[in-house]
Amino acid sequence: MKVIRDENGRERINAATQETEEYELRYLVDGANNRDEAFTAVLREAPVWHKGMYRQSVSFDGYEGDGFLTFSVSYVYRGSSAFSDSGESRESTISFDCSGGTKHITHSTEPARMIKGDQEEITAIGWNGKTGADMEITGVDIPVGVIRESYTRIVKMSRLSTAYRRKVAALFGKVNNASFKGWEAGEVMFLGMSFNGSLDSQTLIQVTYNFQIQPNETGIKVGNVPVTKKGFEYVWVYWKSEADVTSLKTSIAPDGIYVSKVAEAGDFGVLGV
Repeated sequence: MKVIRDENGRERINAATQETEEYELRYLVDGANNRDEAFTAVLREAPVWHKGMYRQSVSFDGYEGDGFLTFSVSYVYRGSSAFSDSGESRESTISFDCSGGTKHITHSTEPARMIKGDQEEITAIGWNGKTGADMEITGVDIPVGVIRESYTRIVKMSRLSTAYRRKVAALFGKVNNASFKGWEAGEVMFLGMSFNGSLDSQTLIQVTYNFQIQPNETGIKVGNVPVTKKGFEYVWVYWKSEADVTSLKTSIAPDGIYVSKVAEAGDFGVLGV
């Protein structure tokens, strides 16, 4: 990956004083895997100070020919009307990805279509036809969408204190206890935070927060029983088999259906995203 600085900077001059109030450097990034990676590279490359001015903000401008990503880095004098005391981004940026994954299931949402056999109401998948202690249900892996979102914001290093990092670490693997970024409670799992930069407390740092999304489900059926579960809860079933002495048929049905909480809930407001 290459970060190329355009030497032709852009100035904003105060008409009354004829003095430069803002200076802008332009960067082109080649070979980045995604915008977040390019953003981090520009932050590493662009100096905090330029011509006596402080780095105020970094903006993504778009794409140019041959796949270049373009960014503008703005510099202002401390104390000028354009200077923000924090220099931090007001809003987070988002990266969304939905890729393929698998889920193991042991029951279908409706009885299997019988091609040959004498059991017409089978929802257990992969039943070996035996009863009692010899009964086995193998299930099957099915494809599912795996949703991931990342949010990026720019803050001063002073905000990323050890106390804050402890709180962030304590949230790892937990799900949201309230609505978060449009997702309902229980649908979002926090997968960690990352950043790198100078230890100078005034340095602006790009921080990325990673999440996995698993939507809540309502009215899914196990046998004929409707089940509601939150995204990261786990449904498991205890099956029973019975032989009808009159028809000589064996029936298999859920004897117990349980929804287990496997991830603790946490307050994502602590993150400040």
